[in-house]
Amino acid sequence: MNRSRFGEGGLSEFLYGGAGLCIVFMMLASWAQHVLSCIREEQWILLIVGAIVPPVGWLHGIAVWLGMV
Repeated sequence: MNRSRFGEGGLSEFLYGGAGLCIVFMMLASWAQHVLSCIREEQWILLIVGAIVPPVGWLHGIAVWLGMV
């Protein structure tokens, strides 16, 4: 019985889980950035659209991070 300290899946499963958590955190943080940016800039229509369709909020939040907006 040769088990690694990372469980049955080994290191690759551990890394995939970590990458997934990073992506989820990035999506939540970019959506929060979208909400705060829209409120600060009084972009109410974009705020509503980003709340209804989350990918719009994610892209807008990332664009704010990159200085594109």
